Amino acid sequence: MYRQFKREGTPELVPGFCAVAALDKIREYNYALTPGRYVGASDDGIEGDPFEERYPHLRTKLMAGLEEGKTLTREIARSLDLLANV
Repeated sequence: MYRQFKREGTPELVPGFCAVAALDKIREYNYALTPGRYVGASDDGIEGDPFEERYPHLRTKLMAGLEEGKTLTREIARSLDLLANV
């Protein structure tokens, strides 16, 4: 994003991912550069719902991410084994 900013100017705001903050905004936060202050939260469409309604979706998403992590860990280990035998 930084290179895009330097080449093309201010990129489009991507909530939860990137934002360009003017010096006035940074000054307003007492020069704190904590990203969350500037990028905000992503708009996945469920933030306004009560937690009890969001929880099943969030849990499913977390469990899928954990399973993907296990799969990737196995793939990395397999690749390292192949490299060790070369």
